Amino acid sequence: MARYCAWRDRCTSETTQKLFDMGITGKDAEKIVKWLKEEKYLDDERFAHTFARGKFHNNRWGKIRIAMELKIRKINEATIEDALSEIAENEYLATLQELARKKWNELKDDDTYIKSQKTAASLSRKGYESELIWPVVEKIKSGNPAK
Repeated sequence: MARYCAWRDRCTSETTQKLFDMGITGKDAEKIVKWLKEEKYLDDERFAHTFARGKFHNNRWGKIRIAMELKIRKINEATIEDALSEIAENEYLATLQELARKKWNELKDDDTYIKSQKTAASLSRKGYESELIWPVVEKIKSGNPAK
């Protein structure tokens, strides 16, 4: 299990599930998880920070999607907030704008309303906040006159 946790950061729920899949449950699983935490192989806070950075930089996910995925992995709310606060606001907005422009330009539809809806939906699926999406989409829309 130490090798499993050393290969990449893991959270407690993933590790517990792996132990369960291996047929290790109850007190034995608790002992293993406790030892992994004591030896710093397992750290939910470190996992949350690594996960948030990686999903934002590599997958270009928004904060809503990252938070949702961390909740699924049973990471506590305070740790999620702390991990998300590491994402620089200017970089976050620049990524949102870049994704919006790219999606807008990919769409072949001449109707700007449809392009706006599809662009916003795409960004929403990636986990960006609607209060950030719409001003960006409107700005792109106004720079591209309707045909």
